[in-house]
Amino acid sequence: MNSNSKARRKAMRHGVAMKTAHLVGANGAPVREDPSNIQSVCPCCAKKRRLAFQRDFGTKGRRALKSLIDDGALVQIKASFSDASSTEHLWVKVLAVNLDTGVLTGWINNDPVEIRCVKYGDLVRVDLNEVEDCHIGEFK
Repeated sequence: MNSNSKARRKAMRHGVAMKTAHLVGANGAPVREDPSNIQSVCPCCAKKRRLAFQRDFGTKGRRALKSLIDDGALVQIKASFSDASSTEHLWVKVLAVNLDTGVLTGWINNDPVEIRCVKYGDLVRVDLNEVEDCHIGEFK
């Protein structure tokens, strides 16, 4: 069994239905998607997904996560971002993972309401340990 099929099995353990996603436009810029369609907002479910994501793709599983991304899987994480006055939890479409540090790089994939330090489409970096929720799907 190759590492790609292992990575796909790990992704499916997160209970995410595979769906069509077109998040990159012809010019390579992100295309908006409604984050409310991505996952339920149940805190218990989010915690379970976060723990499973960190277990499966932590230090030993970074290569599997990179393999999923390289094969065109849609990987999105939720992380908190703060400015001087507020904190907001935003979806990030993951583009790359640093195998040495576990830092995920991706685009902000929804519009912040309260904070101004980031905006939709900004490139950000999030440590794997700061992931609050996740969504893994496939491009079709």
